[in-house]
Amino acid sequence: MPARPRLSTPCFALVIALLAACGGAAPPPVGDACETDDDCPSGEVCSGGACSAPRDAGEPLGAPEIDVSPDTLDFGSPQLGVQVTQELTVMNRGDGELTLSRVQVIEDDSLSEYTAAPSGLVTIGIAPGESLRISVTLTQQDAEVDRGELRLSTDDADEPIVPVTLVSELKGTPRLSARPAVVDFGVVTFGDLRTRDLDVTNAGTGNAPLGVSSIEVTDETGLGGAFSMEFLLVDVGTGEESPATLPVLLSAGGQALRARVTLDSRTLGAGAVPAESLRIRSDDADDPDLRLPIIGAVIGCALPEVERCNGRDDDCDGAIDDGDPGSGAPCAAPLPGACGAGTLHCISGAPSCVSTTGATPETCNAVDDDCDGDLDESLVRPCSTSCGSGIEFCALGGWHGCNAPSAAPDLCDRLDNDCDPTTPDGAADALVGAACDGTDGDLCAEGAWSCSTGTLSCSDSSTTLVERCNGLDDDCTSATADGTGETTIGTPCDGSDADLCAEGVFACAAGVLACTDGPGFALDLCNGVDDDCSGATTDGSGDPLLGTACDGADTDLCAEGTWTCSAGLFACSDSSGGTPDLCNGLNDDCNADTTDGSGEAALGAPCDGADADLCADGAFICAGGALGCADGAGSALDLCNGVDDDCNPITADGSTDPLAAAPCDGADSDLCREGVNSCTGGVLACTDLTAGVADLCNTLDDDCNPASSDGSGDPTVGAACDGADSDVCLEGVTTCTAGALTCSDATSGTIESCNGLDDNCDGIADDGAAAVLCPAPAGVAVTSCGGGAGCAISSCSPNRGNCDGVYANGCEIDTSSNNSHCGSCGSACAIGSCASGSCGLVITVEGHANVSVPCVLGDYSCQAHYVCNAVTGLLCVHQGYDCYTGSAGSWYPPDGASGDSNFSFAYAYDFGGGGTSGGYGNICACTRSQMTRYGLADVHTYCGVGRWVRR
Repeated sequence: MPARPRLSTPCFALVIALLAACGGAAPPPVGDACETDDDCPSGEVCSGGACSAPRDAGEPLGAPEIDVSPDTLDFGSPQLGVQVTQELTVMNRGDGELTLSRVQVIEDDSLSEYTAAPSGLVTIGIAPGESLRISVTLTQQDAEVDRGELRLSTDDADEPIVPVTLVSELKGTPRLSARPAVVDFGVVTFGDLRTRDLDVTNAGTGNAPLGVSSIEVTDETGLGGAFSMEFLLVDVGTGEESPATLPVLLSAGGQALRARVTLDSRTLGAGAVPAESLRIRSDDADDPDLRLPIIGAVIGCALPEVERCNGRDDDCDGAIDDGDPGSGAPCAAPLPGACGAGTLHCISGAPSCVSTTGATPETCNAVDDDCDGDLDESLVRPCSTSCGSGIEFCALGGWHGCNAPSAAPDLCDRLDNDCDPTTPDGAADALVGAACDGTDGDLCAEGAWSCSTGTLSCSDSSTTLVERCNGLDDDCTSATADGTGETTIGTPCDGSDADLCAEGVFACAAGVLACTDGPGFALDLCNGVDDDCSGATTDGSGDPLLGTACDGADTDLCAEGTWTCSAGLFACSDSSGGTPDLCNGLNDDCNADTTDGSGEAALGAPCDGADADLCADGAFICAGGALGCADGAGSALDLCNGVDDDCNPITADGSTDPLAAAPCDGADSDLCREGVNSCTGGVLACTDLTAGVADLCNTLDDDCNPASSDGSGDPTVGAACDGADSDVCLEGVTTCTAGALTCSDATSGTIESCNGLDDNCDGIADDGAAAVLCPAPAGVAVTSCGGGAGCAISSCSPNRGNCDGVYANGCEIDTSSNNSHCGSCGSACAIGSCASGSCGLVITVEGHANVSVPCVLGDYSCQAHYVCNAVTGLLCVHQGYDCYTGSAGSWYPPDGASGDSNFSFAYAYDFGGGGTSGGYGNICACTRSQMTRYGLADVHTYCGVGRWVRR
């Protein structure tokens, strides 16, 4: 059946024009923009921002569509602790309800500085065309740029998760300000406590916080302990104080750190306050280590008290802790073993225990008699058993671990384990007589172990047992399956089904051989194959399709034949021709997809109906099982097209064209109708010859085109511009917003950096202080900017070195202790280790291990001190004379026993060789027991001494 005639595009335009000429409103195109139902034509509703027909009650709901604006929330440059809130709008532009299920904030650190409302798991429905506002608040807490993301989860299938970028920035430079500049305690009466406050603030610009890492009183005089300190955070506006712990961050202008310093004059005598300083460490690039002087004086003395062991002059007699107050009580000394018994004495302002017991030889009594930190060490004695002799050792006051041979069960090893020659070899061996498996292939224990010439052997000599399908473990191993030794397992077989095909294999199940061929049988299909393995059945005899109705190769779909099988292929016996579908209300060709009358020859032929024109502008159609002409009742209008539209040569071309003489827009670039149409030569021409009107940024539709945005023709829109920031860089473009020109440059003033470029566009490259352009890395004292060459290190802090030449990691080497760069870069210590910027030495003590000392070459007293400590294991003390001549001095252990007064480590002279070359230090000892006590070699003759050699 031919397709029904359709109204052409020109005809549709004609209908629209006729409706307009008759005073009727033309229907708006689908999707007109709207905000409410009042913006839409009558009978339509506003859904998702567009006009559309209302949904029927039974019509299924449409799909939601999320639209989030803006997609980035820029919080600018907030101060520390100040809350800044931004909002975004979530709109549903679809025609089904949008459900917001989750609002999640994700940040690049763990401080939780961003919060959202609403937040978390929610269930909020947003109707089509409706919107929801979400607020996000930033509370700046650290000195870092805070970046994050707000994730919105909805049931929008195309965008189930919508991310919104969250960002803030840092700008400006922190500056430390401390008031007062001098910590002045004035005149303090002895015994009083006096407090002074120092306020530290951030006097910098912008929102960059100042980090204060420490505030402390120096201890250069050794009396820094007279000062104590507490820290408070102070609100500059209200003066409210709260406790603080360093390090802290201070925002610019709103907060102060108060250091409250207290002087305890009871720890001092009369006179000037110790010449100490208050030291403030911060990340102020210009003054990272600020020091403020502390001044004042102490006069007089409070009422005298009883002298106590506290490092103070309690009785005001000018002496501290005089008379050894609090001494004499027994105490436990910080020494091991029996040496721990002691007596209290006042030392350096605190009670200290001094040992009163010396070391004695070690005995087996669970006591550290020799005070070396070990109990009963190295004590052994002889012991014996029936099998021989040995030794045992002392532990925790008792004797243990006798290693003499002991009687044992007589194993099969040709040894007399029980020390009894009458018992045969292996008599007590647990394996002798036990069941065993021989060297056959099964695991069955069919023999027994016996001992012969010290070797165990198994009497199992049977052959390998085969695993049969009988439910038994024939080979005595559970690892092999039942029946694995049967040769028929896995061979093809035919089961009890109706066919003759071997479609299964033999398997062992529950100890019985069975065929896996199931009860079903193979049908003999029409495929030229003997499917049921029986030559007696014909090909296809079991095919279910055989003999069923079928449609042949004709053009209709009527099943007028049956299926037959020939040479392994199916053939349909339908040989009738295709049946045409006539206009009679019947399905002649048995095809529901072809319309009634689709086979009629006249269908679609031109015809003229009962209208007023003379044109055959209709076509035959099939309706209700009968042919009819579809020519409408209206007459054809004579349009301006050079064609006799109404088939009447008397009427002029375009005489009834509704567009003739109507207002029109010419070929200019605007859409304003400034002319009228006229018909000439079959073509409508517009008299509008004015030039196109540019759409300026003035909230007016200058070019009469609502599709073009306000200002789209303005020559200034899109031009580069500079915003209200502190630089002069053209980092934005001019845009039109609400009829006014604005600049999109929202960046803060671009900060100049050391790169040879004019970053802030002021005409000067790298202008600014070197400390600002090049912040000092760790260990750097002064930096410099080399323009295009970048930042450089001018000088390092004391005891620091830039040994790798890299700026980024600063002066990375501590030259006071680095063996490869001792004192300066590249100065490696050939021997010893680096201390205080100088290389130490390795001392060889003859008869003892080497000793590493941090002393420099030539400081013999220092070397002797460290050698004495290392060899004796004690903290040696100094005496102003050497052990023989008394000319230079020596170091000796403080617990020397009677007769050890001449045991010491002398320096400056070589007594061991009898000369004075200075090449050696000397160990003076007058008794051989002293040498043995400290593990020294007796290699010299002068009073039985050893020596230490400098290397």
